[in-house]
Order: sequence, then structure tokens, then C-alpha cells
Amino acid sequence: MLWFPDGFTAAFPSGGELAAVKLELAEYLKRVEPEALPSDAAFFRALDRHARSASLVSQRDAQIVRSLREEFGAAGLASLIAGLPPRIGALLFALAPPDEQQEMIRLLSPRQVAAMADQLLRSNRMDPAETAYVFRMLEAVRRGEPVPTAPHNAQVTDRGTAFDAPGALSALLPSMDRGYRAALFNEALERSNGSLPDWYRGIFVADMLFELHDEARTDLLLELDTEVLAAWLSVVRADTRQQLLDNLPESLRTSLQAMSVFPSRARQLQLAEQGRQALARAFQRQLARVGLPFEQVVLANEPAPPAPMIVEPTPTPQEQRRTGRS
Repeated sequence: MLWFPDGFTAAFPSGGELAAVKLELAEYLKRVEPEALPSDAAFFRALDRHARSASLVSQRDAQIVRSLREEFGAAGLASLIAGLPPRIGALLFALAPPDEQQEMIRLLSPRQVAAMADQLLRSNRMDPAETAYVFRMLEAVRRGEPVPTAPHNAQVTDRGTAFDAPGALSALLPSMDRGYRAALFNEALERSNGSLPDWYRGIFVADMLFELHDEARTDLLLELDTEVLAAWLSVVRADTRQQLLDNLPESLRTSLQAMSVFPSRARQLQLAEQGRQALARAFQRQLARVGLPFEQVVLANEPAPPAPMIVEPTPTPQEQRRTGRS
């Protein structure tokens, strides 16, 4: 780079896609000193690691999933999901990064969220036909081509590669009424002849903690690393978070407050996901200690009506006159 500056600049395309990166690199080159650069040996070791990494992400299937995470915003994904069958939409939601999942939940209707949760509860595996369609559909969207026709009413086979359905469900379920959540789990219980699949035990929603006595709940939370617990609490609904904090020792609340500043949103969500997984495992251990079945926890509320309640807007006087209502 220093010895052949003309060749260095010629290596960058001029199409505009890398304009912002070029400016950042230009600022870096103003400040960098050759003495501060790594040795040749360290440089080539790092280059070798990056080459191995690039060889994996350059494969077609990895590129498509990477494009989902880097080239689609939450609004674009939500719009795409809204036009897909619930099962395919649910798989797309599960593949999306956590920050976009949270935003999509706010953008999708309650019925769409409930339909995706219902489909994810049916299996944590992507059938090869489902995988092929999702990849074909994403590739078409990337190229600006029409979305291929999705298979309708396809049976969920529970075959294929496992994906993080517990994580996706742990994001979807808190936005739903607890009674309707119980109804979904009750239907799942009927489908599985009275015993929920083992993978369900990776599903964890914050308000499940209130099924435990105060002492057991506090013991469970104390098992977690403070930074991880702070990150997890930071993404929990405000009312639930406050209810959990109110029952913690003052010293722990102070520590959590001090640890609630994160270097980046990505790091915050990474730690929060670690917290969710650790809490799911610890919660199952606590249930085993007190002899409380997981099925009893998820069925703790009476079933709700067969669809999420959605409040319709009050019609204006003009609309009332058009429809003949008074």
C-alpha cells in the first residue's frame, strides 16, 4: 500500500457502493504510522484467518443468509413476510438478526405475529423443501425479481436442519396476550399427545419467572453474570423489568445499573441472547428442584379467544353515513 500507492487506489471500484468506506480508510491513512502496524508474520497470520473465514461465507447458502442480515432492513423484511405464508414468514423471521426481529414485531400485525408463533411451535426444523424455497425467494428479491410462488398448505414434516426456533419464539411470545400464548401451547400439547417436545424448554419469556417463589426467582437471577443479566433485562418490557428489579437485593440492583451501558447495540443484543439461553437452562433446573412441570408454566392462563384481539379504529361520522350506521 505504501510502496505502490497507484495500484492500491486502483484496487477499489468506483461504483459508489464503497464511498463511505473509502472515506473512513482515507481518514485512517492520514493517522497511521508504519511503526504502529503489525509485523509481517502477524499480518499474514491474520490474513490467513480472514481467508478461511471468507471461504466459508462465500458459499452460496451462506451468502444468501448473510445478505438477509446485511442488505434487508426491518421494514423490508416485515413487508416481505406479510406477503408470505405464515410458515415461510416464520422461518424468515427466525433467520433475521435479533435487532431486526424486535423491530419487525412492532411493524407486523398481532395476527401475523400469532400466526408465526403458531408455525414455529410446530417444528424447530427446516424441511429441505422449505430451505430451498427460502433461499430461492431471497435470491430473487436480491436480484429485484418477482417473489416465486410459495407452497401453500404444505405439511410441516419436522425433518431437516434444526434452527433457533426457541430464540425466535422467545422474541415473539412476549408481545402476545398470555392467555392466547397458553392457547397456542395447549394446541401444541394436543399435537404431541400430552408431552411437549424437549426443544420447547429452550423457550424463555421473562414473565415465566413469576411462576417461581420470590426466593427461587432471586436465586436464579443471581446465577447469571451481572453484565449478561443487565443486557437481558435491558431488552425486557419495561413493566416486567421493573417488577423483577423490585424484588432483587439493593446491591444487585446497583450493580445492574452500573453495567447497563454497552459499547454497541450489537454487543448488547449478543449479551442479552446469552442471558436468555442461560436463564432458560437455569429456569428448567429450578422447575426440576420444585417439581413444577414446564407444561404447567406455559398453560398457566385460561385460553383466550381463537385469534388475538385487535381493536378496530372508531369510524368517523362520514364513514358511518357511508355504511348506514348511526
